[in-house]
Amino acid sequence: MAADHLPSIPHRVRLLRRPPASHRSRPRLGNPVFEQAGRPTPGGTTWLWVRMDLDQTTAAKARRELSTVVRPGRNPGSVLVHLGHECFVDLRGLRLLVETAERARSCGGDLAVVAPPRCLERLVQVSQLGAQLPLVATARQAAWWVRTRGTGLL
Repeated sequence: MAADHLPSIPHRVRLLRRPPASHRSRPRLGNPVFEQAGRPTPGGTTWLWVRMDLDQTTAAKARRELSTVVRPGRNPGSVLVHLGHECFVDLRGLRLLVETAERARSCGGDLAVVAPPRCLERLVQVSQLGAQLPLVATARQAAWWVRTRGTGLL
């Protein structure tokens, strides 16, 4: 009797674990992990947009790409890595970001993650790495972070 009152679904429903990301591509040999916006000045601000998830599959390639931005003996300035909420970051991606942030600081610069996905926020919270890897929610907050970096206002 109760089954008579249930609505029927006229077509198949596909459940997704996370929303599809049309601007992200599957990891392939030729595809870059990061897209750099503009040409930063030495010691200025560098914006990097992630084009793929930062996980076991892409960590080695992402490390190589980040090493061109944060090189020993060169002040990288402020490096802002925009992930977006649909990006997935596992422990290897977290390690990559923390190590790159440490390398940037040792060269006189700094690194922050803009629009971090929930999985990264949780990893940083659980591992208590908030001091080593600044997370900022929006581009506007990232601009404020760049302006106030080193002033003690954070």
